[in-house]
Amino acid sequence: MKKNTLRNSFKKSLLCLTTLILCMGYAPLISKDSTWITSASANEIENVSGEVVTIHPQEYEGAIKNPLMGMAEKDFFVNTTDSASPEDQPLDYMPWATLMMTYIPWDHLEEQESDTIDKISDYLDQRWRGKDSNGEWHPYEEYNIKVIPRVYLRFPSSTSGNSGDFYGLAGDHWPADMRAGDFTSAQFDARLKRLVERLGELWDNDPRVAYVQMGIFGTWGEQHGTAKPVNIEQYFMDNFKNKKVQVRNHHTGQWTADNKFGHYNDSIGNLNIDSNWQTRPIGGEPGYDYTGQYIHGWNAYETHMDEDYINNTSNMIRYTHAIYLTWLGEYTYGSRWVPGNEAWGLNYYLVNKAALDQGAETVQKQLGYRYVVSEFSYPRQINPDESFNVSFNVENKGSAPMYYNWPVQLSLKDPDTNEIIWSDTFKDLDIRDWQPGSGYTSYNNRKAGSWSEAVLEYSNPAEVHTVSGSFNLPADVPTDKDYMIQLAVLDPGGNVPSLRFSIENYKAGGYHPMGYIGVNKDPIETEIDPSYFDNPSVDVSLRYYISDEQVPDTSIKLESLQLSGPNLLLATNGNDYNLDNLTIIGVDSNGNPHNLNAATVNWSIASGQEYANLSGSQLGAVAAGTGSITASLHGVTSEPLSFEVSNDAGSIRGITLDYKGNPLSGVKVKINSPESSFSTITDTDGNFNVTGIFAGNQYTVVASKDAYEEVVFSGVSVTADDVIELNFTLNLETAGNFQDDFSEGSSLWSPNSSSGQRWVVEDGRYVQKTVSSSSTSHRFATTITDKIWDDAIYEVDLQYGGSGGTWGAFLFRKTNQSDTINNSGYMLNWHESGKIELLRGGSSRLTNLATVQRTTDWSTSHHVKIVNNGSNIKIYIDNEDVPIIDVNDSSYSFGYAGLGVNGSVWGFDQVKISTDEE
Repeated sequence: MKKNTLRNSFKKSLLCLTTLILCMGYAPLISKDSTWITSASANEIENVSGEVVTIHPQEYEGAIKNPLMGMAEKDFFVNTTDSASPEDQPLDYMPWATLMMTYIPWDHLEEQESDTIDKISDYLDQRWRGKDSNGEWHPYEEYNIKVIPRVYLRFPSSTSGNSGDFYGLAGDHWPADMRAGDFTSAQFDARLKRLVERLGELWDNDPRVAYVQMGIFGTWGEQHGTAKPVNIEQYFMDNFKNKKVQVRNHHTGQWTADNKFGHYNDSIGNLNIDSNWQTRPIGGEPGYDYTGQYIHGWNAYETHMDEDYINNTSNMIRYTHAIYLTWLGEYTYGSRWVPGNEAWGLNYYLVNKAALDQGAETVQKQLGYRYVVSEFSYPRQINPDESFNVSFNVENKGSAPMYYNWPVQLSLKDPDTNEIIWSDTFKDLDIRDWQPGSGYTSYNNRKAGSWSEAVLEYSNPAEVHTVSGSFNLPADVPTDKDYMIQLAVLDPGGNVPSLRFSIENYKAGGYHPMGYIGVNKDPIETEIDPSYFDNPSVDVSLRYYISDEQVPDTSIKLESLQLSGPNLLLATNGNDYNLDNLTIIGVDSNGNPHNLNAATVNWSIASGQEYANLSGSQLGAVAAGTGSITASLHGVTSEPLSFEVSNDAGSIRGITLDYKGNPLSGVKVKINSPESSFSTITDTDGNFNVTGIFAGNQYTVVASKDAYEEVVFSGVSVTADDVIELNFTLNLETAGNFQDDFSEGSSLWSPNSSSGQRWVVEDGRYVQKTVSSSSTSHRFATTITDKIWDDAIYEVDLQYGGSGGTWGAFLFRKTNQSDTINNSGYMLNWHESGKIELLRGGSSRLTNLATVQRTTDWSTSHHVKIVNNGSNIKIYIDNEDVPIIDVNDSSYSFGYAGLGVNGSVWGFDQVKISTDEE
């Protein structure tokens, strides 16, 4: 009571003094709840009567590359056992990845019943690694990456723009001594039971494993289209007591113990939300080839370049409480795309790097947990062999909880030697209890609703948790010294710091220094100078250790930084240069490279301050001359990178139009000479403007866009202060005439990658034999590969060979080759009942343009002819002279063509496309 009385009396006196000082006009100090803080500090510090110090750390506003959450990668683009693996996504070129989704063929683990568990272990050791950008192999733990394994039996031979062997993963992968497709026999059940037991033995305590996707049945292990093994749920529950297991199709009713499992949704754009998300992880894929594309675009580049898509995707994550998603991280190198592709891939990333990095960070910030410590209290002085109390307040501002109870460590660090002289963990603390908010506004259409306007808040905010701990300082701790008191969250894989709080109080190595504390004395000061802290977003020193590894005494550190990019040439009358467009590579003390584009570095002008100025990452020209800039991160500064400022420069601007005279956005404009190069992308009105182009050079200007013919201007001369107008008209790169009678198979076609479909050539016809309900009908489509048309005549013979109320369709003017039936373009479908419809796709819904009912004899095939000229669409049936449908619609002016079916067997033959009337 005496201490409390003294403390309250001191607070009253302090408050009076505060009021007096403020009245006298001393503004640098402000009062907040009787707490003195400085407006320039990283912390608010309350120091009361020499007893308790309370720190109020500032929240770190950026995203953090934290473990067990965020943008996950798929390792068939990083490492498979096949030597033909493209390895086009280096392990260090993944800005946000701490998770690696791993598809594992069953027969790679067990080919025969006699195969041992050691074969599985050896395969996984080889698989769970990757090459860095120098071509060196590294186990995932060296890059702090954990895996999400999924064992499967079937992987289609054509998927996501790739075909064939797919680096050893495609095709059926049943062990040789088992019968393919047999999910019900006693042999299968026994082998499944043994396999899951072995996986549990290897994975349940393996620090490399984050979550386990159940897999096994269904194409890709997506658990639909085949029978569910009767005992599979029980086997996984029996053998995975520690790792969280996820299932697909959480809402289909096929799971009797679905509350025991998390959810991996390979089309998370359908916005399914699970009631057990607070204890079971939700993850999967954005579903770029499914209905979700109208939430987040068609690929990761579009997701992160478009503000509406950024907001929609962020809100989708918060709505579903997703802790990880794949594909979103595929924007820095282009593992799904050809790296040299002008439309996407590495080149596109380098042109749009700053914008893509910023958009990706916004999305990453929403995934998973985000723990913010708002208050930390500790004694000003502690003594050896005596107990003391520490408390802190924490709030989860993310979208999901942490699903494992990692320990929270308190430690004392000697600021002179950086040695941890004492540490202990909080007892009776379960960080899984730090839940995020809940309750969210429903989605109401792609770019028309509130989701696209901003990242929204939960209607039920997260609870602020107060954590308290009692600790005892050992008698042998050196006394009469000031230490830093700090927090860390430990990865059980080696008990090393890993998870970071989203606060400014951070030091590389995984620690959060809070303040100075005295042992057997009062500290000289309690506040840590904010300049001491490092940025917590990306820390290359963090890694974990597997069971047979010795944790070294000396931790990994960042040792060097290297800057690279285009020549830094600025003009006095030109635009600023965003230094975030440079590529930053760091090398750690083990010699491993790390792409640090996601890290927030500090930029400085090393020389030539009189020629340029720096505002954040924007380098602006002042006067003609040369200088250099450097980047710093975690106490390491790069070698200087030179820049040049010239007052002898002009600009090139213009507008790009399509072949119909409409403004064309997204056109890549490159301006090159032997001495320098510039590039930009046209805006929504087709405009581009490149300033600071140096005079005296001959430039080649190239305008290009996917599906259009490239336009080139050569010998363009720029003079000082001159503005050159260059306008482009880009013509479509249309395919011309096309014909296919399927006598040579179906090599000219690309089926959509949806599960369960079987497009085959049979009896001279192209047949879709999948039987499915109408709810999934939009998936079963196939497209003529890499060909587009504008005005054209489309013809096809179609034959119905099933039963039930289904239809076959011809698709035309689809915006993207991977579009499903109701995504874009037009569809002419002929129902088994005789109804013929012309429909328009868009925003994941169909609009009826015309309907005709005809009596139809399906004992024979029928001929369809579509004449599409401009906005006019005419439909002719069975070689009749008069169209049965004649409408106008200008929604789509060109696109891809293909075929589609709904829920039964349909065959197609004699596909013909011509570009003028015969």
